[in-house]
Amino acid sequence: MSKTCDSHVVPVSRPGKVPQAVPADEPISHRLSVAQVLPTITFPAIGCALYIEGMPLTAIFRLLLGCGGIGVLVTLAVTGGRRLLVALAHGVLALADNR
Repeated sequence: MSKTCDSHVVPVSRPGKVPQAVPADEPISHRLSVAQVLPTITFPAIGCALYIEGMPLTAIFRLLLGCGGIGVLVTLAVTGGRRLLVALAHGVLALADNR
């Protein structure tokens, strides 16, 4: 619905749902958590330190990818992401079988 006011069409706004206020005792969700930011910073730092100490680059990538994979699997198992975990397992098995 709209009404005309001096040759301009002005939409009539209808009251919608008013958002509920978050109670003071509930935490407000943030976009990034420490668990998301910490590996993003530490994995490259560990890789650089290992490279400076003389570890081959391929071994560093295998180590860090293994650590990241274990972290993903643990997170999925703890949060109950069964479908995603099954999809990841199928992907790993397909990669291992060279399908």
